Amino acid sequence: MLVGPYLRFRNPAQWARDPAEHYARNLDIAALVDELGYGSVWLTEHHFVDDAYTPSTMPVAAAIAARTRRVRIGTNVLLAPFHHPVRLAEDTSVVDLLSGGRLVVGIGSGYRPQEFAGYGIDRRHRGDLTDEVVEVLLRCWTEDRVNHEGRFFQLHDAAVTPKPLQRPYPPLYLGGVNPRALRRAARLSDGRVAGVPSAELHRLLVQEMAATGRDPAAIGYIHLLWVYVGEDDDSAWREAGVHAEYEHMHYRRWWAEVGRDVMRAPTRQHYIIAGPQTVVRRVTESLARAPGRIDHLVLGMDLAGLSPSLLEASLRRFASEVLPHLR
Repeated sequence: MLVGPYLRFRNPAQWARDPAEHYARNLDIAALVDELGYGSVWLTEHHFVDDAYTPSTMPVAAAIAARTRRVRIGTNVLLAPFHHPVRLAEDTSVVDLLSGGRLVVGIGSGYRPQEFAGYGIDRRHRGDLTDEVVEVLLRCWTEDRVNHEGRFFQLHDAAVTPKPLQRPYPPLYLGGVNPRALRRAARLSDGRVAGVPSAELHRLLVQEMAATGRDPAAIGYIHLLWVYVGEDDDSAWREAGVHAEYEHMHYRRWWAEVGRDVMRAPTRQHYIIAGPQTVVRRVTESLARAPGRIDHLVLGMDLAGLSPSLLEASLRRFASEVLPHLR
C-alpha cells in the first residue's frame, strides 16, 4: 500500500492567497512529500468552483513530475466526460514519460450538474461517455493506429505517439462503487477501483472478474481519508476544524444536488482531525473495514484554506508518527 496526500489547490476567498504564489507553494509541498518518504501524491479535478479547485490536472502533474524524483503521481480522479480520449491519451503518455513512469491514472464519471451544464454535456450520458472514453483511451495507449466509430467519438487513423513509458500503460483505476461502475472496472481495469465498496459490492466485483475470466486477486482499491495531524486532539481541531467544516459543507451540498445525502454524519466523524495517536487508531480502523486490498491510501490533508505552514506540520507529523505504524 502506497500512502500520499491530495493537492487540490483550493483557494477560498476568506483565506485567499495570490494564485501564482498558491500554486508555487503547493509545488513546494509536493517536493516536501517526496522528501518525507511518502509513496505518492494525488491530484483531482472539479470545474466552475468559486475557490478555484484544480480544473486542469495534467499540467499540474507535469509540474510535480519536474519537482519530484520518487513519488507516484496519481489522479483520483480525472472526469472522463470532460476529456477527449485522444487528448487524454497524449497528455497522460507525456506525463508518464516526464515522470519516469510514475503516473497512476484514476478516472471517474463526475456527478455535479453544474459541471455538465458548463461543458454543454447531457449528464444522463455520463456512464456511456465514460465507457467510451476509457475504451478509446486504452486503444490509443496500446495500438499504433486507432479507427473508431462510436456514439460520441469518431476517430480516423489516430496514431498517438509517444506511448506511455509504463507498458502496456500506467496503472488504471476506475471510479465508482455502484454495480455498473464495478462491472466497468472488472471489464476495463482488471478490477482496480478508485473507491472502496461495501462487502456486498466487493463480492459482486469478484463474481464479475471470475465471469470474464480475470483473476480476482488483481482487485485493488484506492481509499480516501480526510486527515489533519496536530500535536493533540484539541489543538488539531482548533487549527483545522474550520477548514474541515468548509470542506464538509461543500461536498455535502454537491452530493445533495444529485439527491444523495452521503455525508449526513457530523464533520468530526467524516474527518480525522486529531493528534497522532488518535489518527493512528482511526486510520487503522478504517483500513481494517475495507473488504479487499488497498493499493493506495489517499490523504485529504490539504483542507481548503489551511495555511501552508499548518499543512507542512501535519505532513511532517503523519510521516514521522503515523506512517511507521501503517507500514
